[in-house]
Amino acid sequence: MYRFACVALWASVAAGCTRGESSPRGEDASTSPTETTGDGGPSGRGGGDAWPGDTDVEDDGAGGGWGCGELDYEGRCDGDVVSFCQDGEIQVHDCAQDGAVCAWESEALGYDCVGAQGGFGYPVGDGTTGPAGGWMVTQVLGHYLEIDGFEGGHLAHDVALSEDETAHAPVFTIGDGEVLYAGPNASSYVNVVLVRHELPGIGVVCSFYGHLGSVLVAEGQTVARGETIATVLDWTAHFGWPNSHLHYVVLSEELCLASDAARGALVCGYDESRGENGIDTLDDEPPTYTSVGDPCGDHAYPEAFLSPSRFIDAHHF
Repeated sequence: MYRFACVALWASVAAGCTRGESSPRGEDASTSPTETTGDGGPSGRGGGDAWPGDTDVEDDGAGGGWGCGELDYEGRCDGDVVSFCQDGEIQVHDCAQDGAVCAWESEALGYDCVGAQGGFGYPVGDGTTGPAGGWMVTQVLGHYLEIDGFEGGHLAHDVALSEDETAHAPVFTIGDGEVLYAGPNASSYVNVVLVRHELPGIGVVCSFYGHLGSVLVAEGQTVARGETIATVLDWTAHFGWPNSHLHYVVLSEELCLASDAARGALVCGYDESRGENGIDTLDDEPPTYTSVGDPCGDHAYPEAFLSPSRFIDAHHF
C-alpha cells in the first residue's frame, strides 16, 4: 500500500489530500471501481489522453494537461502506475517497483498499490486500520452477554462509532468474492449480505454482514475488496432507540453453504452459553469459535465462526 499517509484525510483540503473539481475520466468521483478495463484503468488511456508520467505533458495552470483540477484524490491507474492529487500536486508511483499492482483500494483511499495476491480489509471506516477500520469493536466473538433476562455467547463482531456516525455509514466487502445472498432477514438483522471468498491454496470462507439498511449489491454479483455493499441500519429510525452497529463475522465454508441454501438465514447472533467464559476483549478472543447450542443449528458446524479481526490481520492486503 503506497498511499497510507492520507487514509484519514480523504476529502480534507486543509490536510492537503485535495480533490479536484472533476475526474479525468469524465465521471463522477463516486463511480464504481468495478468499471475497469484490461489495462487497469477505469476507461483506459485511449483517445490520445496524456498521462502524468508522459514527458510531453505540460500544465498550463488553467486546468489543461493533468493539473489537479482534472485529477482528484481518488486517482487513476494506468497499468501498474497509480496517479493521484495530493498537496495540490500530482503524485505518480509505479506499483511494480513494490511487487504490487495498481487497483481500487477502498472508498477512503481510491486507487492505490495493492498486493498482487489480493487480501482482506475491514468492512467500515478507512478499511485498513485494525481492528475495525478505525471503528470500535463493541462486542467480540464469543463474548458472554447477560442483560434483561437474555444470555448467550456472541457469534460475531459488533463494530460502531457514535450513533450519528454509524447509522447509514457505508459497509464494504472485506475481500474479493461473489455475493451469495443479499436481502431481507426475518430477525433483527433486518437485511444481510453473504459473500463467498476463495483463498488460493487455502480454501473458501464467507463473510456475513447483518443489521443493514440499504443493500447495494445483488446475488451472483462479483465484488472487489473495499466495494460498498450496503449501509448500516439506522437503529433509532427502525426500532426506536439508539443502537446502530454492524454485526459481521467470517464463516467456514460449511456454514456458509448452509446459510446460502437457507437464503441468508441460519447464522444466529448469539448461542445458548450459560455463564462467563473469559472472552471479554480482542486479546481473549479465540481464532475460531463453536456455537454452544442455538436455535439456528450453528452448533452442528465445529469452529464455524472465525474471528474477523484475526482473520483479516492474517490475510491483510
